[in-house]
Amino acid sequence: LALEQQSPPPLRDRDAESIGDGRSGGDVVADGGRAELVNMSFGGHRFQCLLPTDVGTQKARLADIARYVAAARAAALRGRCFSGTVAETGQPWEACMQDYVSLGGASARYEMTADKPRRGGGFEQLYVGITGDQKPLHVHVLCTCFLPGSLLEEPLCRAGDPVQAPRGTDELPSAAVVGKELPDGKLSIRWEGVHRNESVQIMVREMVHTADGRPCGEPLVASAEVGQLPVASLVPVMSSTQLNVTLSSATCCSMRTLRAQTPSGPNYPNPDFLRLLTPIAGRCFRVASGWWTYELCWPWRIRQLHYGVDGSIEGPGVDLGRFDASVGLTKRRATSQRRDGERHELVTTLKGDPCYKTVHTWLVMLVGGTVHDGAGPGVGGSFNPVGRTRVEGLLARDEDNIDGCNSYAADKRMDGKIALVKRGNCWFHTKALRAQEAGAAGIIVYNDQRHLVEVMEGVEELALPAIPTVLVERDWGNRLQEAIGSLVVVQKSSPDGLDVNKPFSTTVVLHCASDWQERGQVCQSGDQVEVKLVAKEPGEPEAKWPRASVRFVRAVVSQVFPQNATMAVNYASMSQGDDEEELPEIVPLNATYRDGLPCDSERGAYIDRILEPHACQTELTVHVDALCAHEELMPLRPRAAQDITCIADAATQRA
Repeated sequence: LALEQQSPPPLRDRDAESIGDGRSGGDVVADGGRAELVNMSFGGHRFQCLLPTDVGTQKARLADIARYVAAARAAALRGRCFSGTVAETGQPWEACMQDYVSLGGASARYEMTADKPRRGGGFEQLYVGITGDQKPLHVHVLCTCFLPGSLLEEPLCRAGDPVQAPRGTDELPSAAVVGKELPDGKLSIRWEGVHRNESVQIMVREMVHTADGRPCGEPLVASAEVGQLPVASLVPVMSSTQLNVTLSSATCCSMRTLRAQTPSGPNYPNPDFLRLLTPIAGRCFRVASGWWTYELCWPWRIRQLHYGVDGSIEGPGVDLGRFDASVGLTKRRATSQRRDGERHELVTTLKGDPCYKTVHTWLVMLVGGTVHDGAGPGVGGSFNPVGRTRVEGLLARDEDNIDGCNSYAADKRMDGKIALVKRGNCWFHTKALRAQEAGAAGIIVYNDQRHLVEVMEGVEELALPAIPTVLVERDWGNRLQEAIGSLVVVQKSSPDGLDVNKPFSTTVVLHCASDWQERGQVCQSGDQVEVKLVAKEPGEPEAKWPRASVRFVRAVVSQVFPQNATMAVNYASMSQGDDEEELPEIVPLNATYRDGLPCDSERGAYIDRILEPHACQTELTVHVDALCAHEELMPLRPRAAQDITCIADAATQRA
């Protein structure tokens, strides 16, 4: 496109008529708008184009801005439902924000064009309907300020935390992990390195202690202040056919109120940001990426977890960072160019567990060797126990079980030894479990003619092994075969020379995404998703190699049914073997993912970007609805599309 700008000559009457009647694909700017006339060239053809520079009246623009601000202040409450009883009449009512309000047998629908921001913070919404006796029903929803108190403390023994629990009534407590927190206050406890059928027990919290000996105590009970919706009061007032509902939220406070330090209670740096995040306090948001799921729980920590097929956590989680309220959140200009309209974002850097828990690079050393002549690099498995950094033992090999895919015979046990096996014929994960059953302290897999992988992926339906598995190059494997019976040391290392014992570092960016208005649900019609399918086939998982029971199939959402937590999907493409079975058209939300986000995620926030942990650091970008209410974090209002109306010159018309 070549563009030439010149002083606009006066439009002739017939040109104005041609532009205005739509024959050239546009309309003349009305309501006092100004226009600029320019010459433009498209592929060598010349046109004279009218570029509108001022659309609509000042009054209309101000009204659009006011509605946008009101909607931004209400973003954290969108879709939340709550109910009450009218004091004067006893009638029950229910309000679902930006959807409907019901009163007795009547219902009123949300009027988006009536949104108004309140001076000093908050908003007003209007819902319009008809009562049972055919009278107009007007429901006014008013949001006022509620200033939250101190930050919520994290409860003990959450899913993924290491704990101490007895495996039997007469046994002493041993190391385990909380697999799942159950609704009745009990805990599902899982032990590592135990056969899956024997690895889980349900226990009352009084029987379980933290890794450092503290009793697990009571589970978190979300209060009105820190729960899903921080409502301080719901005050309905009935007057003829008008219902007034007043609710309170931190997102409806003025900036001055949010920034004020309280005489009593803790004083935090930048308290306005922390207070605005109250609607997500005590809630966790997750995104799946391969073997791992990354979880952010505000205001506590960020963890790396692995979920099993049954939805419980297998193995202890890794803390990638813990929030520190005394450090607070720092405001900075939005750095990503793709976020058109965003002005500022919040950032903080967290410190977590030692870095070695996330490292997948290893060093295999023959005792007495050096890095040059007696050691070789290797890569670990995602299924490796995160806390194991070093094992040693005599190198052993079973000539009748070279690939390590079969169970070891009783006279070929590997007690305390390091098993050496060849790649192929079964999953890496299977090789680890077979060696563990034979008593091995660790296992080394040497490569065949294939390329070395960056990390050995696990198989979801298999139990987690308690011993580390390391894959080495073929040449180093050949050398190890000549050293059977020698003492070998296998330990984690960093190829970049980083100190793997230092704390892991996580940068967290919190913002209000520029497309915050466009998405009403985590997964909605038209979204491309991945459906997690679990084949219910008889037999042991190892016998199904190379096809795992758990797989992901791409699909497109056609309709969402939130009432029963399911959705209808159309499968985008079939992989080999999919045409042999009938794939379900209705799938549960908790088995469906959009860009790693579980479709059953709570609204209010989501992790929209994550960098895979590397070199002892990572970065998460998180959208939070509540931050849209902050005047410095609220994205600029999107500009309405404007038509460019063009008339071809005489030569172009002849062409």
